[in-house]
Amino acid sequence: MKKIVLLLTLHALAISLQSFGQVFPAEDQQLNYRLTGFSFPSSPKATGYTIELAEGNYTGTAAFNAHKLSSKNCNTNKAIIELPSFDKSYTWRVVSKKNGTPITTSKLFHFSILVNHYADTPLVRMEVGTNEKKYTDAYVFSDGAKALYDMNGRPVWFLPEIAGLDVGHALVRDLKLTSRGTISFLVDGVGAYEINYDGAVLWKAPGDGKIGAEHSERYHHEFTRLSNGHYMVMGTEIVTYPEPAPGDTAITFTPGIEAPGLQSGQLTAPVRRGRMGTIIEYDTSGHIVWSWKSSDYFSHSDIIYHRGPGPDGISLQTHDNAFYFDEVNKNIYVSFRDISRIVKLKYPGGEVLNNYGTKYSPTDLEQNKRFFCGQHNCSLTQKGYLCVFNNNICHTAQFPKVSIFKEPISAQDTLQLVWEYTCTSKDIPNVIANADFTTGGSVTELPDQSMLVSMSTPYSNIFIVNLNKEVLWSAVTQKYDAEKKEWVPLTNYRTGIIPDKATLEQLIWYGRGME
Repeated sequence: MKKIVLLLTLHALAISLQSFGQVFPAEDQQLNYRLTGFSFPSSPKATGYTIELAEGNYTGTAAFNAHKLSSKNCNTNKAIIELPSFDKSYTWRVVSKKNGTPITTSKLFHFSILVNHYADTPLVRMEVGTNEKKYTDAYVFSDGAKALYDMNGRPVWFLPEIAGLDVGHALVRDLKLTSRGTISFLVDGVGAYEINYDGAVLWKAPGDGKIGAEHSERYHHEFTRLSNGHYMVMGTEIVTYPEPAPGDTAITFTPGIEAPGLQSGQLTAPVRRGRMGTIIEYDTSGHIVWSWKSSDYFSHSDIIYHRGPGPDGISLQTHDNAFYFDEVNKNIYVSFRDISRIVKLKYPGGEVLNNYGTKYSPTDLEQNKRFFCGQHNCSLTQKGYLCVFNNNICHTAQFPKVSIFKEPISAQDTLQLVWEYTCTSKDIPNVIANADFTTGGSVTELPDQSMLVSMSTPYSNIFIVNLNKEVLWSAVTQKYDAEKKEWVPLTNYRTGIIPDKATLEQLIWYGRGME
């Protein structure tokens, strides 16, 4: 009998030790965040738990108790705790309780939080201005700082180093949450990635040049995980066009590489070279399931008459900079900055359903009213309206606008402006004379229909404005200039948001079996 009891005890101990191998943070794990999800095996006898924390690395109970930092009571075997500092080591344990009385105490576990200089408060910061305390459970991504901030401007997460990618020097864009509670971003011209909260790569775009050629897709501007689990990203194709003769309505083009040098007799007319846009949809295995090339459309449209300065002939630059996939109605909106146009496509056929913005003629004169100019970031609102961050660069010394339009219902109709917010100097502290709003900018509708706005570079302002045009929250991201000994703007290209606690928990627990 004693032998059986001993075997059962050893078996229970083995199960206990094995289960505590499932704790998180794992032993000696290095984290890239302060906002940490703790999880551990549940006890069948426990009615509650207490997570005890100490700052520092301790192996003895007496030292741990002497440096105890905090305790967190929880009813289940998981809890999210905000730790005070990056670049620190921590020790923790779990006390299981029954009706408030301790019944078991775990061994001591250890982990550390890394330091990161592009999210470090002495070097990079988010200064919060207006704060009406309405969005206390929200968190904002800054792709300039490569970090996640709470609404008081404190960094809670940063993008860690990733194998094969120098994150610290990479031009990160479109850092945002996906629909399944992961994080997506792209590195301009390099790659597109989906990661979990810990920075583990879940998916990476192949970038093999099957659509754009040149052995690389040159991903840029926008990367989105779709609701069906596929991925959609913008790429680049370099093309050459012959100069159209007056009256030409259809011009063919020659795909090639940038400044390729034309072979004798290849084209007799002057040519224009330019970067054309592609949109590529991949499945989870990285196979192409759909693609669209703007060159196929523009070579047979009025865009052939658009002229821009270029060192070699006339440069045909359209600069596609955003897309939005309306998955319900199967339409894709594509924004082109340099021609101030948004093109609406039918998915998957690729037929052009409509064009919004400037149109061109053989004399390069615009044929309709400019609804927006040099725009970035198009999307649809919850009510189905077209929302645009209008950089407004055609009007000297005027600020950008957030513009919302009702789309036309017939070919004879046109866009109808239904709401507009004009950014003011209050949104841009220390604005300089002859301000340039050419690059960047985004707008994201929140669940309450307010707008999270990220200003164009070089201004780093972020704010939330409601439909009554009241600014409810504002901030500016900055970096410290050691030479000037002052804080200067740290530019964001786009800004993403985690709107509430439930969405945050989905991100933290993703892939850990604690969802």
